[in-house]
Amino acid sequence: MRSQGPREATTTPGEEITDRISKAQRRLVVRPMKLLEGLTGPGARTAWYADDMTDERRNAVLRFLFSGVIIDASGKPPGMFDWDRISIEQNRSSRL
Repeated sequence: MRSQGPREATTTPGEEITDRISKAQRRLVVRPMKLLEGLTGPGARTAWYADDMTDERRNAVLRFLFSGVIIDASGKPPGMFDWDRISIEQNRSSRL
């Protein structure tokens, strides 16, 4: 008689990663006004680079402001960087 092994996973590795990301995002929800507090006006650059500004908060601010970065095919010869192929999509929720 064959013994039963560990239970087989019911989700794929990709689904598991997506689930973990979704759970983490729910825990990291921050209200936009609180998120942007101190990051507007003349002192914004100083606040962005301050020692108490965490990478997590920087990431949250960028995710609030921008929905994605799109990199198209390059139109320049190899070895030359083509800045024109990069575009940044603004998040609809951050538009005023």
